[in-house]
Amino acid sequence: MTKVLTVINIILAAILVYILIYPQIQANKIIEAQALYVNDLSALPLFVAEDMGFFDSTRVRCQLSEVEKPGSDVDEVMKTASQISFGLDWGTFLFKAAVRPEVYRVVMSTSSTISEPYTALFVSKRSRIKKFKQFTGKKIGYPRDTKALEFLKLLLKKDGVDVEKCNFIAIADFEMDSALVKKLVDVLLAFEPYRSLLMNDPNAKLFADAYFERNLFTPFPIGLAYTTITNVSVHKKAVQRLVKATDMAVEWIRKNPDEAIEIARKRFELPDSLIFNLPTYQKHEELDFVQFNRFVSKAKEAEIILFEIDANKFLLRPEEIK
Repeated sequence: MTKVLTVINIILAAILVYILIYPQIQANKIIEAQALYVNDLSALPLFVAEDMGFFDSTRVRCQLSEVEKPGSDVDEVMKTASQISFGLDWGTFLFKAAVRPEVYRVVMSTSSTISEPYTALFVSKRSRIKKFKQFTGKKIGYPRDTKALEFLKLLLKKDGVDVEKCNFIAIADFEMDSALVKKLVDVLLAFEPYRSLLMNDPNAKLFADAYFERNLFTPFPIGLAYTTITNVSVHKKAVQRLVKATDMAVEWIRKNPDEAIEIARKRFELPDSLIFNLPTYQKHEELDFVQFNRFVSKAKEAEIILFEIDANKFLLRPEEIK
């Protein structure tokens, strides 16, 4: 009988020890995760997290994949094939997410201001264009795979341009620095880092800086990182760690802006001497949903979406990732 009690006590002690150390075992377990990204400065926290080892320190093995067609990532994250996506512009996100806004959760967002703009209009150095009304009938370029076109048309109409007589041309990133000199377009809307690249181009002339920030509103939402409530439920530990790594990356960018720009230069294959504006990066608990609802109203005015939605539905609540 004594031997039986001894065995029972040993078994119970082993169970107790296992119960006590199980949380630590789980915390140390490496979690697999999939992250998508659009090659935009709004995705910089993802690149920083990878380069600075923040995924390693949060015990998540994150596989990064570039999105072939921006907007398709919304569907992939919805299906939980990926747990998070970075760098999609807010306009495209709203266009895709407006049908079921309550499903999505914003993990990080970026914005720009008049004093540190992200957007600008350029013409060629020898262009005779002096006024907006002269845009009528011209070839106007804009960043491909974004909803910039809709906002651009909205503003140009207000500036007296007959947009129905303009030829709008989508310009890929690799064409941004040559579109004017090759006469692909007469006018070019550029986002950072290509805004700064063109500012330093002797063949380009700045026509209107901070065009979106001045004429839509400021701070102006640029891009974001997001997940879904399904991912939060099904892949909770992965999402928790991805959010933590993202927060760490945002903090690092704030403290090390020069080093962050260097990482961006390498990712975007930019000249070593190029200085450009980074957007403001905001963690999920810092997000201004008044700003997002203003964006929703502007997106409806620009006919990106057909009806207004409540951007507060995108809020990632602390209890959801505890």
